[in-house]
Amino acid sequence: QRSLRHRLAREEHAASVREAEDYCGCLVVGAAPAEHAARIAHREALRRLRERPERVSARAAAALCIALALAAHAHAGELTRRAATEREKGRLDAAEALARQSINALKTGDRVELAEALAELGVILAVKGDAPRAQVALAKAEALARQVRGDEDLAVAAIQNRRAAAATLRGDHVAATASLRKVLAVREKKLPPGHPDLGSTVFDLAESLEQQLLHDEAAPHYQRALQLATAAFPAGHPARMLIQRRAALNATRRGKAREAAALLAPIVRAPPGPTQAERARWSDTALAFAEAQEQAGEWKEAAQTYRDLLAVQEQAFGAESELLADTLTALARSLKNAGDAPAADAVQKRLERLEQ
Repeated sequence: QRSLRHRLAREEHAASVREAEDYCGCLVVGAAPAEHAARIAHREALRRLRERPERVSARAAAALCIALALAAHAHAGELTRRAATEREKGRLDAAEALARQSINALKTGDRVELAEALAELGVILAVKGDAPRAQVALAKAEALARQVRGDEDLAVAAIQNRRAAAATLRGDHVAATASLRKVLAVREKKLPPGHPDLGSTVFDLAESLEQQLLHDEAAPHYQRALQLATAAFPAGHPARMLIQRRAALNATRRGKAREAAALLAPIVRAPPGPTQAERARWSDTALAFAEAQEQAGEWKEAAQTYRDLLAVQEQAFGAESELLADTLTALARSLKNAGDAPAADAVQKRLERLEQ
């Protein structure tokens, strides 16, 4: 940069950044991903310098500097994304190393990208259990982003969202809730109504309130999250079913058994998926559904749900497996309370044979 400034002064060039971009054919900067822009700029600048070396001007030098800077920032951004991927896979040491490489590459670059890299490092440290250093990194990230963008900006909200995640990991749900409320306020203003980030923030806020046993306060957020998920995802989508299950659990804790059953019914009435994991999730949901029906006094309906659950378990484990005992016990109880004593006795005898 010093060399470029001296050259500009010596040649009395007043080339602007835009002129430099024009010269190297990099008009796509800002309209395309940074990696793509950097490749175009770098390739075009080098080609022109090779073809006309006698016309190496400050403007050409500026073009090459811009291209190299874009490439460096694109590389740093890629390092941050790779750090997040490694964190999600549980490879925390590798994730931390990548995040630190990105931070070092961005120390003289874009401050928002630097803030994002610091925030990712903060989350990695939080997952590793290093709460003090995580809080320092996240606080620096938020302060840096605020200096550049102000309070009501999506980049700042993204960093606050990471602060909420780190607070949740260390069990500080009060701090997580405070951060999520700030994130939600910004995203409601800046994002369209059906944006996925808005839905995830509403759901995270509901979960944070639920962890504090604020079930009544969490309920409307679960309902809103489910409305957003219903508009965004088809029936049976994992994200939508997760919200249904969590909202049903919230309803159960509030003593709203019928509401919980209504939330779980669409999941249970659809056949379980082919994989073992999908069958396990369906079985857990069916059990919660049957228990909600029992709490609502719908004993006959609960018995049918237990029969459906039993059929799936028999297919998975075999008709004589001891793993069926809990479901058989629950089925016998539901049949007895439904007034079907002969059927309840038959199930009880099968259970006794299984336990012998």
